[in-house]
Amino acid sequence: MRGLIHHYPLLGWLFFISAFVLAGIPPFSGFIGKLVLLQGAIEADYIVVAIIGLASSLLILLSVIRIFIRGFWGEKDESIIPDKKAARGFAFPVAFLLFFSVLLGVGAEWFYPSIEAIGEYLMNPQEYIESVLKE
Repeated sequence: MRGLIHHYPLLGWLFFISAFVLAGIPPFSGFIGKLVLLQGAIEADYIVVAIIGLASSLLILLSVIRIFIRGFWGEKDESIIPDKKAARGFAFPVAFLLFFSVLLGVGAEWFYPSIEAIGEYLMNPQEYIESVLKE
């Protein structure tokens, strides 16, 4: 099955943009998460972990782009009977999630203090244990 972009262009391009989200390309939210993890790995002298993280991002990008090329790109497949209503039903949730991915990517500085506080809370479970078990 090839050439789906001829039948479902919006869905095809949304899939393409989602590939960048998965790979952690700016300005999407995946970039901020990977950046923070890479900074932490480098600060803790885990250079090999940082390199593996970057390599995995590249492999994810290449594999998802390959899926895009094989499924959406290419000659129009006339055997496909397009269902525009179903395509709109699929496109809305993807567009909705991509909107928030961009929002989290561009506005990361607004969310970072909360995320950092949550991370510190998770790294110190004693506070949670005391708050739950206090009598």
